[in-house]
Amino acid sequence: MKSMAMLFEKKNTGMDNFVILPTSDCNARCFYCFEKNAAHIHMSIETAKRVAQFIVRQQNNDIHIRWFGGEPLYNVHVIDIICQQLKDSGIKLTSTMVSNGYLFDDNVIQRAKQLWKLKKVQITLDGTEEIYNRSKRYIYKDGNAYQQVLDNIGKLTAAEIKVIIRLNVDKHNIDNMFTLVRELHERFGENSFLTIYSHVLFDYIEGNTKRTQEERNVIYKQRMELEQLIKNYHYKTKPKLPTKFRVNHCMADNDRSVVITPNGYLGKCEHYIDSEFYGHINTEENNLAVINRFKERPKDEIICKDCVYYPQCNRLLICSEDNVCYEDIRRENIRKIEEGMLEQYIVYKDGE
Repeated sequence: MKSMAMLFEKKNTGMDNFVILPTSDCNARCFYCFEKNAAHIHMSIETAKRVAQFIVRQQNNDIHIRWFGGEPLYNVHVIDIICQQLKDSGIKLTSTMVSNGYLFDDNVIQRAKQLWKLKKVQITLDGTEEIYNRSKRYIYKDGNAYQQVLDNIGKLTAAEIKVIIRLNVDKHNIDNMFTLVRELHERFGENSFLTIYSHVLFDYIEGNTKRTQEERNVIYKQRMELEQLIKNYHYKTKPKLPTKFRVNHCMADNDRSVVITPNGYLGKCEHYIDSEFYGHINTEENNLAVINRFKERPKDEIICKDCVYYPQCNRLLICSEDNVCYEDIRRENIRKIEEGMLEQYIVYKDGE
């Protein structure tokens, strides 16, 4: 079925989805950062110009860029260089960003809206003020980082740039997240440019010990209560059923997508910024073995044949975050399908 569905996919006419890292360095020092052992590299002005040239060579006049890092705004001038060069070349672009939100100001937001064509920003919050400031450990000595980030979220939404707040939860802060969501509602009220969702930090395990399924289930139950609170405050996006058969897991196994590192190497996944490169912006040579490695899938497990989510499941063998199927993950995927079905029924009943 998946092979047949791929026949109807848009034929590959070049890349049109780019994840670009202006830097692998960051102004925060989060204890759970998966990049904390990566080399800290700033993209040079010359590399930025060659990145733009590489994108132009893909011969797509309509592209999307996701700015990633490190903290993308920690090397903000190369974003200007790339976007200006693409604009001068007649490339139509939209962009999104994953950021901690600290370095946004009025001037940056204006450039983001006008030159970068920034449509949305994902900003992570780890808890209320004390927990957030302790978790982020910004390099700056003065000021209150938590309050500054919240101020910047307000400025972004006022500029009609969507902000997606990701709540990184685990056993150390899950209780505090309920207080945080209430604080956000008191501060921002109902805001059509603001959405919130939670994500579990199972990857960071004290002593590198795997959690038991029972521990996962406890956090899952608390998180579902948190998601309900978010929904009550109208900060959740409406669930949608898929409109077509899913043939890719993510950008990693999609030939139209690429990750570009600060020194110009080409990869397939933003979680691999120090390895697994298949090429470079300065050459036309590609290592197909690396590209194909990101398309390998684990063999079907016995549980798959009875899983209602299986037709939409495309786990990748190389994916350290998603290559093991836990009970709570299956429950959440099924929950999303059920919520999408209910939302679709509501639309039907409303005559839309």
